[in-house]
Amino acid sequence: MCMIFAYDLLRIWRRVIRHGTVWIGIEDMFFWCGCAVALFGMLYRQNDGLVRGFVIAAVVSGMLLYHFGVSRYVVRAGVKVLGAFVKGLSVIFKPLFGPLGNICKKNSQILKKRLKKLWKAIKIRLCKL
Repeated sequence: MCMIFAYDLLRIWRRVIRHGTVWIGIEDMFFWCGCAVALFGMLYRQNDGLVRGFVIAAVVSGMLLYHFGVSRYVVRAGVKVLGAFVKGLSVIFKPLFGPLGNICKKNSQILKKRLKKLWKAIKIRLCKL
């Protein structure tokens, strides 16, 4: 149940701050690898390294029980709480960092144009060879 609760926290984070599919895949890979290592460590300490069927069944049934029981309510409440917190922070920090964001955006557009020109020049030089 603790593993799926931790995954719910990750789901809440993803819903409040949007992620792309690649980033979600990377997060999932690290999360489930970490869970596998933690579960193996627990099995190693408690069962002397023996993987027993009832232990795996208990883990799976606990995850299913939590997921179909209270998971959706935890995620909904977490999204509301964390969303309100993030929205409050954005109200506070947007006036402070808004002008800085505009300056960075303009500079990045100028840099992008210069890099395009440089890339065209490099391509022309390479084609002449």
